[in-house]
Amino acid sequence: MFRYIIPVFLCFLMLACKPDTYTPKPRGYYEITFPKRAYQKFDKPEYPYSFEYPVYGTIIKDTNYFGQ
Repeated sequence: MFRYIIPVFLCFLMLACKPDTYTPKPRGYYEITFPKRAYQKFDKPEYPYSFEYPVYGTIIKDTNYFGQ
C-alpha cells in the first residue's frame, strides 16, 4: 500500500504546480470628477437643529419612523 501512496502523492504534487502567470497592473487610474464643493444650510423652523449639506444632496422625511 505504501508503494502506491508515494507515486500518487507525487502525481498530485506535480499537477498542483502551475506556471507563474503575471498580470500587469494598469498604468493609471481613471479620472473621477467630483462636483464642486458647495453647501447649503438646513434650517427649517419645524426641526430643532440646523446643519449644512451639499447642494447636490436632498433631504427627505422618513415616513417609516417607528411605524408612523
